[in-house]
Parts: sequence; C-alpha cells; structure tokens
Amino acid sequence: MQVPWSYPSTAEASKIVVDNTRAEQLLHKLLSRFEIRREGLITQFVPIDDTPLNFMTFLLGKPADLREFFNLYWHWHRSGHITRLVRNVLPGGGAMDIHLLGLDFGMTLNRDVSPPAGADVSFWARDVCMLRLRLQGAIDESWPGHHHEINRTSCSFLHYGSGMETSFQIPEKHPVSSISLLFREEYLRERLHPDYQGLVQILSDKGQALEPEARMTSVPVTSELFDTSGIMFDLSEDDPMYPARIEAYAHLLLAAAMKSLRAGAVTGVEGVRLRESDMRQLAAVKARIDADFAQPLTRDELASWAGVNRTKLSEGFRVMFGATLHDYLVDCRMNAARALLLQGISVADVAERVGYQDRGSFSKLFKRLHGVSPSDYQL
Repeated sequence: MQVPWSYPSTAEASKIVVDNTRAEQLLHKLLSRFEIRREGLITQFVPIDDTPLNFMTFLLGKPADLREFFNLYWHWHRSGHITRLVRNVLPGGGAMDIHLLGLDFGMTLNRDVSPPAGADVSFWARDVCMLRLRLQGAIDESWPGHHHEINRTSCSFLHYGSGMETSFQIPEKHPVSSISLLFREEYLRERLHPDYQGLVQILSDKGQALEPEARMTSVPVTSELFDTSGIMFDLSEDDPMYPARIEAYAHLLLAAAMKSLRAGAVTGVEGVRLRESDMRQLAAVKARIDADFAQPLTRDELASWAGVNRTKLSEGFRVMFGATLHDYLVDCRMNAARALLLQGISVADVAERVGYQDRGSFSKLFKRLHGVSPSDYQL
C-alpha cells in the first residue's frame, strides 16, 4: 500500500531512472525563468516576467514526456528542492497544481486558469491512463488526425497505450477548472472489486486501438463526481491533514468515475450499451453460473432465464466481468474440480460432479488448462 506523502520505498525508488546531471541542468534552467517559493506544503513556481509559461513545457519542450517529467519531479523531491505539491502560478490568472500521490498515481488541478489566447500545452505518454474531469471553461484538445472542442462539463478516461501525443489549448480568456488523474492500469486493477475488473478491461482494450480517438472512454458526469471535485478545490492547504485529505478525495473521485462508468450508458469494447437494469440482469446470470455451473447451461437458456437478448448477454457479460460466458463457466468448473481432486475423489466422479459426462473430454481440457492430467494433479 502507498503511504500518503512519504518518500518512496527503496524498491519504489529503484524504478526512478534520472540522469543526475540532466536533472541539475533542468533545475538551473527552471530557476532562470521561475522564482521558487516554499510556502508550507506548497512549492510555487512563479514566472519572473509576465510571459505565460507552463513549467513542464518550458523544461522539456513540446511534446513533454510525462514519464520523464514525473521522474524529475520525484528526483527533485527526494533531493529536497520541492515538496510533493507544486503550484505553477500563471500571469494570465489562476494556477496549475501538480500532486505526487505515488509513483503510479499523480494529479493536476487547474484552478481558474486564464492564459492568453493561443497558450497551449503538449505532452506525450504511454502505458498510462488519465481520468479527465473538466468543470468549467472551453478547451481545444487535439492529437494527430483529430481535433475537438470541449465546451461543457465532461469526464472521460484516456488510455495512452503504446504511446500518443495530446495537446490542449484554451481558445479564449474564459477561466478553466479541471482535474486530471494519471495512473497505471495495474494501479487501478489492484484496488478494484472483482466485479469491476471488466471495466478496467474496457480501458485496457481501448489502449490497444490503433486510432488515438478510439482510446477515449466517455464517463457520464454524476452529482457524486461534481460534488467530490468541488470538495477537492475547496480543501485548504493550510490544513496539516491536507496531503492525506487530497489523496483520499483523489481516490474517491476515481471511484466515482468507475461507478458512473459501470452504472451509466457505457459503450463497451464490442459497442454494447449497458444500463443499470442490464447490469442487474448480468449480475444475476453470474450468480446463476456460480451456483449451477455443473448444470448444462447454454447461452440461449441463460438469456431466456434472465430476460435479456443473447447478444447483450454475451457482449455485456464480457464487458462487466472480463471473461466470456463460456470461459467463466469453465473457470467455475475447474475451480471446483481442483478442490474435489485434492479430496481424493476419482477423476470420473469429479468430471460428473462439475458438469462433464465424458471423462476423456474433462481430462483433456483439465490438462490443457493446468499442464497436468487430473490424476497427476492428485499426486
């Protein structure tokens, strides 16, 4: 478990690869254009003149590599140059806060940002996901071959997959407030209930898409998302418990997004749309398989029993639970078979008890999945 606002462990720190010379050179470059002020928990980067500068873009150019940026951030933090909360004060108005919440979990809060028209940020990332919640103001977002304007409250996940560049521009002096959470897919998998793993699979499959725009998953904005984000903006940095509180609310925001993704109108990997009633029916099907896996269950029988069409049953089940109906049924049978075999029950009886009338078919499947025959598994 990550310890809030502590230094990374030795094992975690070993993941940070930073060239010390380059890190010092970039720090000196930063000091040439920014004044660094330490105010309690916050390290402020204030441009020396009125030129609107984003310090990430200033340091690393366009597109800035997010992994390099956060590695530098960790390096400077461990060296005592900055705190875990950095605030880039913008001459045009507002500020961008960057929080280090863990090696695999970071956050940015844009607070009423009003840079001059044309100001933009461009960065590149891979193998990470980003939750983007925009609360007010207009943003032009683009990546190679795609451009769109976000001019309303919106929420989405973006999986960067094998790598992609994104750019953001604020077209007018309308204050923008937004929150972004950056995390690895594994970070999310380790913290979610098993029933939500299918949703992580949606994000993972999106990350494999060749077209960048196909890597985005829209999330319905709920009152829970809106209220949680409002609390995050209202938290006082003067509160000695601010680090623990902001990290806790960042996780609550991520949880609210996953909850909305599961309960709302969601487009899954095959294009199926699931609503709350569909999800209740699919959950009932899963419970039925858990209880009656030894019965000769078929897709048609389960669809009729649950009152859902066959296509939605097959595709929706995979979206929600990360496995096909057939694979999940086989998994239930094999879990039971292993337990029975270890009790010394004969292979023929085990095969029949878990739903296979033919011992040969059962033995062949068991060996293919486990690498040993049922009889050898008992030894």
